[in-house]
Amino acid sequence: MHPYSVGKQQKDRYRASRPNSGAMGTRAFQLALYVVLESGVQMLADNPTRYYQNDDCTRYIASVPTTWDETRCLEARAGEYVVVAKRKGSKWFIGAITNGTPRDLTLSLNFLGSGQHKLTAYKDGVNADYQAMHYNKVEQNVNTSSSVNIHLAKNGGWAAVIE
Repeated sequence: MHPYSVGKQQKDRYRASRPNSGAMGTRAFQLALYVVLESGVQMLADNPTRYYQNDDCTRYIASVPTTWDETRCLEARAGEYVVVAKRKGSKWFIGAITNGTPRDLTLSLNFLGSGQHKLTAYKDGVNADYQAMHYNKVEQNVNTSSSVNIHLAKNGGWAAVIE
C-alpha cells in the first residue's frame, strides 16, 4: 500500500484503531478547511515527507493567508454544507465542504473585479467517494459573469484560489 493512501478516509472505512490513523473527509475537503475555518495559526499535521508526495496541495496550503480583508458566505445549510469565499488583497480563496451527502452546486463569481482571472481548483476525484485521497487539479479563466459547477463527493470538498 502506498504510504500516503492512509491519510484521508471516508467515514464508513475509518477505523480509529489503525496504527496510522487518518483524517475524515476527502483530500479536497481537507484543503477547503484552510479557507472555511478561521485560524490565525495554520499547521500541517503529518510527517513533512508526506507533503512532498502531493506538492501541488502543499503549495496551495502554504498560499492560504491567516488574515483576510473580506469574507463572504456564498452558500450554506447548517449541518449539511458551506461555501465560503475570502479575499486577501486581490486574491480570492474559496472553500466548499459537505457532510455525508454528495451534492452539486453552481457558484456565481459575480463578486470578482473586472477583467479576466485565473482560477485554480482542487476538486474531489472520480473515486473520492471510495478512496478519499483522489483529487483533480483544474485551471480555467473566469470573470465576474462566470459561474462554476462543482461536485462534492460524500464528506467531500472543493478548494480554489482566484488570481
